[in-house]
Amino acid sequence: MRKKMIIFLTILSTTALSIIAFIYGVRESKIIFNTTSSFPLGLYKISKKERYQKGDLVSFCAIPNHIIKEMIEQGYTQPNPNCQNQTPQLLKKILALEEDNITIDRVVFINGSLIKNSQVFIKDRNGNLLTIQPSQSIKKGYFWAMSDYNKKSYDSRYFGQVPLKNIIGIATPILTWD
Repeated sequence: MRKKMIIFLTILSTTALSIIAFIYGVRESKIIFNTTSSFPLGLYKISKKERYQKGDLVSFCAIPNHIIKEMIEQGYTQPNPNCQNQTPQLLKKILALEEDNITIDRVVFINGSLIKNSQVFIKDRNGNLLTIQPSQSIKKGYFWAMSDYNKKSYDSRYFGQVPLKNIIGIATPILTWD
């Protein structure tokens, strides 16, 4: 009986501590639950990094502008109280950095290389017209945020370059599913 009680209390305390740690991680934006189709659904750990590079999967606060406001109004994402101006916290890859050249046609090319799953759509899933960014070079201190996982991701093809200072951290999958 005593052995069963010790096992029960050990499981109970471990579960309680795990729940507390998870809640703390979510509140401090150290763990996020991705609910969008830009990348697999699930839990991601967010960690600070001194320098970010192409290919990094990052979580960042969107820049407040009319396009982001439309994203919220059309149900693509929700405001996040942890971001300045309560803009959405997004999960995308860094596909281009300073001085990289973005060419936008029906698909996206970065420095002449075709990006996987980069079709450019004129309308969203609800038939709303999308604002499509023009071809451009990435400015100093900015990055091109995009999903190469889902061609229908709402990303820099539509809302443009993002300041590097808006990055919260690198996103590492903890538990994901398709």
